[in-house]
This record gives sequence, C-alpha cells and structure tokens, in this order.
Amino acid sequence: MNEAVIYTRLSAQREGDEQTLADQETVCRNLAASKGLDVVAVFAEGAGVSAFSGAARPALDALHEHVRANSGTTVIAWELSRLTRKLTDLSGWVSLIEDRQLRIVTPQLDTGEGGLVLLTIMAALAHDESATKSNRVKDGKRRQRAQHRYMASRAPNGYKLDPEARGALLIDPAAAHVLRHAADLYLDSRLSLRAVATELNEAGMLTQRGNLWKASVLRRTFMNPLMAGFVILDDGTPGLCAGLTEGIVTAERWAELKQRINSRVPATTFRRPSTTLLSASGVLTCASCNGPMTPRRRKEQRYYVCRTRSQLGAVGCPAGVTINAEPVDEFAVIQCLHEIDRAMIAAEGGEPGRLDAILDQFAEVANPADVGARADLMSARVEVTTRQEVIQDRYLVGKLTVDLYERGNATIDSQLATIDQQLAALPDKSDNTRLPVNPGPWLLALQEGEITRGEVPSLFLKACGSLETARNVLVASLGVVSVLPGGAGLKPVDRICYEAPQAT
Repeated sequence: MNEAVIYTRLSAQREGDEQTLADQETVCRNLAASKGLDVVAVFAEGAGVSAFSGAARPALDALHEHVRANSGTTVIAWELSRLTRKLTDLSGWVSLIEDRQLRIVTPQLDTGEGGLVLLTIMAALAHDESATKSNRVKDGKRRQRAQHRYMASRAPNGYKLDPEARGALLIDPAAAHVLRHAADLYLDSRLSLRAVATELNEAGMLTQRGNLWKASVLRRTFMNPLMAGFVILDDGTPGLCAGLTEGIVTAERWAELKQRINSRVPATTFRRPSTTLLSASGVLTCASCNGPMTPRRRKEQRYYVCRTRSQLGAVGCPAGVTINAEPVDEFAVIQCLHEIDRAMIAAEGGEPGRLDAILDQFAEVANPADVGARADLMSARVEVTTRQEVIQDRYLVGKLTVDLYERGNATIDSQLATIDQQLAALPDKSDNTRLPVNPGPWLLALQEGEITRGEVPSLFLKACGSLETARNVLVASLGVVSVLPGGAGLKPVDRICYEAPQAT
C-alpha cells in the first residue's frame, strides 16, 4: 500500500506559526516521495498543543480514527515527538502497529523496516527531553525569584514594567499617588475600605486601568507585599523587587495596613452553609430508583431532588423524591463523624483497616494531581519494563545486534531510574491524608448539648476550611445515604436511610 498521511503539530504559539507548520509538511512530503509513498491527507494541529500536557488534540484524534479505519496506513511525521512524548501513549501506537499494520515514518526511523525497538528508545528519549525541559523552566523561575524579579506579564497596582530590564518594576507616579492617598484615608482618617473606595471614586481617582475602586480590590492591594516594594523569595523572606529603591509606602506603613485589615476580620458567628454539602459527593441516592440526588435552590430554600426524575420525568423515577437539604446535611455530617470515630477506635484496638481506607480515599479525592501523577508514573514503569523484556527476547533470538541491544537497554535503564526518582519525589501519602476533624470532641459536645444538630454542618465546614475539603471528607468516610419518598405525617429525618460501607 503506497498511500500515506502526514501529521504536523506546534507546541507553542509564536511568530511564523503557519510557515513552521508548512515547513514540517514539506519535510514530510519529501520523505514520502523518497519512500515512494503518495500523501492522501494531512492532519495539522495548531499551535499551543503540547504532547506532554494531556490537552485535547483533535487532529491527533482524527488521525487515530483514520488509522483504525484503514489498515496498513503509513503515518509520516517530522519527528516522533510530534506524535507523543509520553511513554504511556506508546503502547497505543504499538498496538496499532501490531493490530492495524500501522507504519510510522520519520527522518530518524521507519517501523516498516525493523524500527519498532528504535521507536521505543526514541519515545523514551522524547519523554526524558520533555521532563528535562520542564525542570529547566522551573529552575529558570527559581533563578528569577532569587534575583528579586517580578514574574508576571501585567504590572501590579501602582507600578509599571521596566521596558529595559526584564522582571524589573518602576513606580507609576500617578497610580502610586492614588494608593498613598487611599492608605492615608484608611489609616489616618480611619475610614473603612468601602468608604475609602467611595471617596476615591467620587474624587475621580480611578484604578490604574480606569475602573472604579472596590473594597475587595483595596484589601488585595494593601495586603500585597509589593505595596512596600517587596517580592517574596523562595525561603519566605521579603526582598526589594528588581528596579526599585523604595515601595509605594514604607515597610512600617505597610505593616500598619496589614494590621488594621487583619484586626477588622469579623467574629465568626453561627450561620448555616450557603450551599449544600453533598452536591458533588456521590453518596446521596433516591431510595425509589437508586439514582443520584442532585441539589437545587429556589431563593433561600435549598433542597435535593432525584436527578433521574428531573432529567427523564416520571418515566425515569415515578416517585420524584424531593427533600429539604438541611436535615440531610445534618444527618450526613453527624454520620460522617461517627464513621471516623469508629474507625479511629478500631485502629487503636489494632484493626486499622477501616481508617486506612478512609485516609486512602481522602487522599484520592483531596489530592487528585498527586494520585494521578503516581498512577501515570506506575503505568509508565510497567510500559518501560515490558519494552525491556521485548528487547531482551529479540536479542536472544538473534533479531538485534549487540550494539543496538546495549543502547536500548542503557536507555531504558536510564528511563527506569528517572521514573523511580520521580516516584520518590512525590509527596508521601501520609502527609496528605490527615483529616481536618477529630470527631471525639464534636460528638461529646453534641451529646452534652453544647452544640445543636443544626450547628454541626456550619462548624464542620469551618473546621475543614473549604467546601471542597468538607465534601472530600464526606466522600471518604460515608457509605450510602438514601432518601425515601415523602408521606403524610412523615418527618424529613424519618425519610433518611443509611447503609454503612463494608468493613475493611
């Protein structure tokens, strides 16, 4: 089969993008001609699509569909890194080579001419190159911070970027005058942030971008170390930003601004959560159809409804279960505290299985980036080990020369060492699975009447620090909470059922 397709891709947006894509296509067409192949299609990926980031690549998806539909397809690329830089993607290409007789051709390799082992080696090298590039970027940013450089494309309030020195700032006299006047109003005249914003707006003293001032903008600006000309270094200490000899205000004045803002944080009072706690938990179900319940809000009223009923009508769920959110959230949080408390007591008695399961689940939902990175690295390690076995098998049957075998083994050993190093660098799961609540004191206070059931969701949310963390704790510890259809004289709390998770 003499037909071939071309794949081109740019990973960064820069001047001359179209010409660069055209250059890649030209190289591929010349390569096709030298191999006696006729190009029947070109799949071009626009700029800004990295082969390592996992971003959507529609042209590559279309290429995969073409290869699956047309056995014996030849794919021509400028280099292997255009197709992939991830070892975890390599198995997909190898499967297409074996199942659909795919042939990959680049100036460096041709899988149709015994280049399958070289494909593995080059993919490993591309993976290393991408990881090295990422480390170079991080090291570059670290060096810039050490040099007290400002690392953003837009100047902060009161400043402008120095056009002659990268990462340096210059004070904008007009904008800095407005901020100094705002600081005087706040500290000397003792106006509130909202009153200061009103005063500035009425005087026509707008923000640096010509917008009206808001209290939130003033608070963010006053709390920024750059108000005193500082950038925060890697060790946490402040340093004067490059290009500056002084800030908009002195360090002492900035400290006064921070002190007053922090002292005016309102006292925490009991208030019901403004949102439902089980919105994204996946633990709340309709007892009638076993489908998930979803949150709804009408003005100040929060409630849960059967999602199947709301999407499909009576055909999906004839009962149409609906319930006020407050008793469900109260029940879920209190049951969560009991589950964690029982798990902790069991762990103290030498049976840590249930507590470990809660901690593992919390780590998975609370730190998906770490969990995903660990899974990707483990998958990559399996893939590399498998390819190493393939190389060894082909060497033993005489299909590889000693030189190519040693080169391949050395590259894969290096790749395995890199993967192991990256796995070791990931945060220890024990550092990320510490639960934000200790249920014992909560349950005792609830039992003795020091707090009411209605206060528990709000206090729980405050202890967790964020709605996302609160939901993560509920997901990790709860079994299944289900809601029965309503009936005459049936209280909402009597409609809530609970099925505990199986003991581990």
